[in-house]
Amino acid sequence: MTDESRDWDGATALEVRKVVKAYGATMALDGVSFSCQVGEVHGLLGENGAGKSTMVKILSGLVSPDQGEIAILGKIVRLRNPRMALSAGTATAFQETTMVPHLTVAQNLMLLREPRGRFGFNSPSLTSAAAAEILSEWDAGEIDPDRPVFDLSLSNRQRLELIRALSRRPAIALLDEATAALGAADVDWLFRQVAKFKSSGGTVVYISHRMGEIRELCERCTVLKNGREVRTFPTSDVTDSEAVEMMAGRAIQRIYAAGRSEPTGSDTVLVADHISFPPALEDVSFELRRGEILGMAGLQGHGQKELFMALFGACRAKGSLEVNGKPLRMRSTHDAVAADIGISLVPEDRKVEGLMVSMEGLANLTIANLSQFTTVGFIRRHRERAAATKTLLAVNASVKTLDQEVWALSGGNQQKLAIGKWLLAGTRVLLMFDPTRGVDVETKAEIFGLMQRLAQEGRSILFHSTDVEEIVNVANRALVMYRGRIAAELEGDGLTKEALVGAMLGTAQEVVG
Repeated sequence: MTDESRDWDGATALEVRKVVKAYGATMALDGVSFSCQVGEVHGLLGENGAGKSTMVKILSGLVSPDQGEIAILGKIVRLRNPRMALSAGTATAFQETTMVPHLTVAQNLMLLREPRGRFGFNSPSLTSAAAAEILSEWDAGEIDPDRPVFDLSLSNRQRLELIRALSRRPAIALLDEATAALGAADVDWLFRQVAKFKSSGGTVVYISHRMGEIRELCERCTVLKNGREVRTFPTSDVTDSEAVEMMAGRAIQRIYAAGRSEPTGSDTVLVADHISFPPALEDVSFELRRGEILGMAGLQGHGQKELFMALFGACRAKGSLEVNGKPLRMRSTHDAVAADIGISLVPEDRKVEGLMVSMEGLANLTIANLSQFTTVGFIRRHRERAAATKTLLAVNASVKTLDQEVWALSGGNQQKLAIGKWLLAGTRVLLMFDPTRGVDVETKAEIFGLMQRLAQEGRSILFHSTDVEEIVNVANRALVMYRGRIAAELEGDGLTKEALVGAMLGTAQEVVG
């Protein structure tokens, strides 16, 4: 490194120059350079494994680079830990929230900056009041500062992560997949907060796989691939397809290359009749056919999650279910995954609800159906590994993930494990809640291709996405939830982005039921 007293251009908020980081023989970053101007929103693009996460960790003080230099507001800095990074002027909102779940909203927001009461002691009332003021300032005054974080929705936990970073008034805010857990209304909220932060002179490094967001927010972008920067360019100079080709080496159209397939049968596999879980869910009825990919759209909070949980037996809803023409009494998730039923769920938050992140991939894959590998109480390890290996190949994941702890895997490989677990268990009805959340374009294409193959095998999929384009391009048919009810059913030429968005906003011309 050069002498830290050297200044760089004061109009440059962040400059990264020839940064290298290796983990053994793996080169995570190989001489990466890019810069951001004061007041700029700069997109950082790339597939999982391209080096984005490593760069964020370096700028957050969680990881030290092996070589290279970083300057913030013209001064070269060494970010040896998160405190040094905060002091230097960076704050990070991570994709996987870092909130302490059993502390309150206020305690999390004010952590390490708690207001002091008499005699210098922490004051819960002052902490709560300060947090309420911050929440109000960032348009989230409806969140109770005294509520424990574990009691918040995933979307509100993500909003809190963002508010904590922005409210520290850093010179540079690092937003890592900031909208991955947000519904459409909350995405609009985020855009407003980024605009507010930018107008005050703040700089944002914005990491996302969603090209629509990048185009709307970012003036310039840097693409990383295999640990190197491919190119930095003004966003308006490059089409979405060109950007995706830089990241993945494939055209954007190929993400949906499989297109919509027709259901492999006309028989009905699942019938949901008058499902209610007040106040979130009111009198929902629909059918799912064999080999069908049925889309489920809706703004956040309109009952989609509760419906998925009811179908999986995770909440005691009213109404009735039939599977293959037989009534099903859904008392628990155990009833759903039973061999003669075969309903499974890929949940919204894979790390909390879908996987055991401190365990290896093998245990995660086989946990849902260990009995098929067990003889008189002993697990037949060879049979278990052979079946798990076959499943990993089916979801296009590396066999190495069998022996890696899940927390260390990319988001894409984690999601493949969450899906593969149920394939190994023999699922016939797969409930997929936002299955491409936080994964790169390559993995999205693989997941959509896998969904089409499963449908062609005769399995049935109910598929919710916060990205309307995904439902339009993948689903055979789509239902739209509005205020806890099914407001519209769309298929064929009527399944368009405009029709979906209109129904999601409550302007559908035809209301189902």
